[in-house]
Amino acid sequence: MTAGPASGILWGVTTINPLVPTVNLNGTPRQALEDQWTVVHEALQNLQQAVAGLEFHGRDYAGPEAWAAAQDRLVGHMEAVAAFGVQVEEVRMRLAGVI
Repeated sequence: MTAGPASGILWGVTTINPLVPTVNLNGTPRQALEDQWTVVHEALQNLQQAVAGLEFHGRDYAGPEAWAAAQDRLVGHMEAVAAFGVQVEEVRMRLAGVI
């Protein structure tokens, strides 16, 4: 599948993900883009695993309110990481011609 304009349009398939690059003769080779986005994907997976391994316990915070605030912040960050991961996976799949 050949990528179209930088708007995130592949020939025949429209996407709203502006992260999807345009592959063209003057740009970065498709394989290099695939490799680079795979590195990002793997880094996000490593981040999620690292956070999952945290000993996140209330005794390490100055009271239940501080722990709850930290927990809310951490959950928010991980939701953002997960949302970014979905977009990264779409980029990888579109570069590979899967979608």
